[in-house]
Amino acid sequence: MNLILIGKHLHNETWEKNQLDIPLFERLGVASNNLLIISQGLVKKRTVVKKNNISLILFPKRKLGDYFFFIICTIFEVLVIQKKIRWNVLSASEPIGGGISTVIINWLSDIPFIAMVQGDILDLPINHFSPLKRFILKYITLFVAKRATIVRSVSKKIKKDLILNGIKDNKVLTLRNRVDLERFNSKKLYKTRNKLRKELNWENSKILVYAGALTKEKGIIEFVYACLKLFPIFPKLNVVIIGDGYLKSWCKKNLNLYSKRVHFTGFVSHHKIQNWLSVGDIYAFCSHHEGMPRVVLEYMSMGKPVVSTNVGGVSEVIKDGENGILINTADEEDLFKKIQMVMSINFKNNKFGIKARKTVENFHDMEKTINDQILIYKKIARAS
Repeated sequence: MNLILIGKHLHNETWEKNQLDIPLFERLGVASNNLLIISQGLVKKRTVVKKNNISLILFPKRKLGDYFFFIICTIFEVLVIQKKIRWNVLSASEPIGGGISTVIINWLSDIPFIAMVQGDILDLPINHFSPLKRFILKYITLFVAKRATIVRSVSKKIKKDLILNGIKDNKVLTLRNRVDLERFNSKKLYKTRNKLRKELNWENSKILVYAGALTKEKGIIEFVYACLKLFPIFPKLNVVIIGDGYLKSWCKKNLNLYSKRVHFTGFVSHHKIQNWLSVGDIYAFCSHHEGMPRVVLEYMSMGKPVVSTNVGGVSEVIKDGENGILINTADEEDLFKKIQMVMSINFKNNKFGIKARKTVENFHDMEKTINDQILIYKKIARAS
């Protein structure tokens, strides 16, 4: 099998720093004769990273015409530079850069392709996206999906939305997002947890963690307002905010009164994020729209209580009151009350966290998910 993965995502030119995708890439490399991965990087020119039979091609970002540049470079890479290899399968991990590229390559070369729909693109919230942007994203997603050999959704909700918009039921497969259970394991990160908590001088605190962009649509405003209500009630509560964004200054200004009880990590690359997640006792996910958010699965894998907005496919993994807590979207009062409730329970009786970890072990284990993905690629390759 000769396989091409295409996605307009950022990868690092140092192989070991692509911690999120290395397990997938290396397993696919073993299952393939040749594996070509086309992506973007913070590079000045086309960069090739080689690892055995795997080639990671990184194209630089452009301030103007970035998508157009990526699509043209991708088509040229596959049809001209890599033309000596008989490619069996294309896989697009997002519908615009990757999706449009694969549709054109398929049209010119007849290579079958899989289109992946990860975000809730067909049901974007009106208050965060203009009607024009919603229409364009939906149109492109459906344009790509209708021409794909197989469409992979990461949640049942996304599959349902695709079918409601005219994609045939037997064409859509739900393959859940994967989690590295070894990396996101609070027991194995015990020393890291203690070290970071000691550095913060928060060894005897209960720590609430938020991980995500500091933007309105990610719910950071509701999170900050909820914290302002929680701090006076729980004097031993401290907060770690992982991430960066245009509302960082706003967050610091509004939390200034409790500045000694809040730590901003700034941007943390994915290959290090498990270290900061390990300090937490409670995790909050406040986003207004998602497909199947990987960070929620990583929270759950840590085996601690998770409070999350009920968006996208979250309710498929969090059963409210059993293995986590669901809250209303953009509702700071509900967020405050649910965190208050979790803070008031006996942490030694960690029923939410134990069941959350078990859910991820049963349905999102990285090994099983990758194996399922390989079987799909091989099935298409045999038919090509």
